[in-house]
Amino acid sequence: MTFREMYQNLLTARGGDPRALIDTAMRATHAAPNTVRSWLYGYRRPDKLKRELIGEALGVDGDELFPVERERGTSTILVKNPKRNRKYGNVDI
Repeated sequence: MTFREMYQNLLTARGGDPRALIDTAMRATHAAPNTVRSWLYGYRRPDKLKRELIGEALGVDGDELFPVERERGTSTILVKNPKRNRKYGNVDI
């Protein structure tokens, strides 16, 4: 289960608190809330150490939480931000 899927499950679960998931990631990595949200929405992917820390705090594999999505041989994680696409044209980063 990915980090985003865990968040979505907490949103739809009765009595679930999705903010607790963000807080857990923030405490484990000492990252800012906006940074954790950028990982959540797929704009960025945390580095290996941070993935391991988050996975350890949540009791799952960190690489499973933040998989690398591939499309046409490029990473789609950094391409999801439309403002970035406009800045760099139609180049896949």
